[in-house]
Amino acid sequence: KVDWRDGTTIPFLGEPVTFELIQVPDGATGQQLSVTSATTDEAGKTSSVLTLGNKAGTYVVQASSGSLTVQATATALADQPHHLAISGPHSVRAGEVSSVFTVQVEDTHGNVSPVTPQTRLALSTSASSGVLSDPAGTSAITHLTLEPGQHTAQFAYRDPVVGNPELRLERTQGETLAIASTTKSVTVLP
Repeated sequence: KVDWRDGTTIPFLGEPVTFELIQVPDGATGQQLSVTSATTDEAGKTSSVLTLGNKAGTYVVQASSGSLTVQATATALADQPHHLAISGPHSVRAGEVSSVFTVQVEDTHGNVSPVTPQTRLALSTSASSGVLSDPAGTSAITHLTLEPGQHTAQFAYRDPVVGNPELRLERTQGETLAIASTTKSVTVLP
């Protein structure tokens, strides 16, 4: 909503105003303004309604009339936790510790979404020779724990045998997720 007035609080009637989305979160889709141009009414007011996109983050609308501009900011928050996602390397050399794998709890739109209760995630691999570890590769682990407010954890993988093991992650306690497990295939190279 824009309220155009002169220095003595007299409203500007019939002033053309343009509305423009000047900032949206990376990868956002679906955001829109109800109108992109309008004219002020007898009270000097006009408005455009912002529909937020699918990504959490900052959306900025700018209203302009002549040389006057004003900006309004809206912040979209992530929705409830929905699923687990694993990102990281697609391959690792046999016997070497991988670079870091990142586990995230995400909403239905892929935004990171913090857990409310402490949440435990079981880690496993389809390869009997594979070892899941802390990110530095110094200690073997079988689970990750997300504390309330957290949404991300990391681990590494090492396997001395060439092959294509599958890494599996499953929520075992804590935050309820619509999709409570996920997998990632890794190629172990010679």
